[in-house]
Amino acid sequence: MNSMAKLLSRTRLVSYLPGLKSLQQRAALVCTPRAGFSCSSAESEQNTEDVQCIARSSGISDADLGPVGPPNPQFPLPGNTGFASQAGAHSASFVPVARRVVPDILTRALPQDRHAGVLAQFVNTASEEHDLPDETKDKESFKDHPQALECIAQDCPENLRKDFLGLFPGVRLESSAKLTVVTLCQRTKNNMTGWSNEVEEERNELMENFFESAKEMCRVLSEAGYWADFIDPSSGQAFLGDPNPNTTLLETDERFRSLGFEIEDLGCCKCIRHSVWGTHAFVGTIFTNAPPDCKLISSILKD
Repeated sequence: MNSMAKLLSRTRLVSYLPGLKSLQQRAALVCTPRAGFSCSSAESEQNTEDVQCIARSSGISDADLGPVGPPNPQFPLPGNTGFASQAGAHSASFVPVARRVVPDILTRALPQDRHAGVLAQFVNTASEEHDLPDETKDKESFKDHPQALECIAQDCPENLRKDFLGLFPGVRLESSAKLTVVTLCQRTKNNMTGWSNEVEEERNELMENFFESAKEMCRVLSEAGYWADFIDPSSGQAFLGDPNPNTTLLETDERFRSLGFEIEDLGCCKCIRHSVWGTHAFVGTIFTNAPPDCKLISSILKD
């Protein structure tokens, strides 16, 4: 309970992404000038026409479309309003165009069809999940989302600030300066407690993905005037900083407990454990003096 209370007392920004590729794209877009989120008038008109075509093919009247319906010449002003003098002039010349509506008896699903669809869906779901071993279920869960990513940016715990700064002996931060820890946790397909060719191949792939994403994030933060560096999971040393640090941060370091993870002792070795994914996790760490709730980090991590 004490560790959970400490985590909740610190500033933490949590985001879930489908994979590190999404994180790299967001980091790249932060430094790319954009015209904003509003679409042009031509795009807006095209979207409106698309909605009208879909509605007409479905048998929906223009009156039911509301703001996205075709303009009425009697009400040319915003909010479908107009002048009383114009209403009388247009009413005589305006002739409604007859629309051809396809009878829904040719397209509407019959009750028997809906019943058969629901029954087929139930039978397929039951047959896929019936008596599947836990390992098989776990592999099936990765078909849709093979690379799930959890990004957490949080204030460095005060009791670990001095230890973590020892990872970067060439960096001098003021006592009042922020030290933010960003953990990128990738969900793995294989259980990281064991060792096999599949586990080694997956670790190498995830480590390479982490390097690419961490370099991109550090580049974006550096261009914005912040200091940033990340830890090589294989050596526990700073990747961009001094090659002779005062301390290291390995994957199974006990200090990860203060960042929301658990360290499981397997007797012959140790393994990091995620609160939801268990030992199916690969964790990488980035350090920066940018506050965790600053706009730059929020724009990269937030959905």
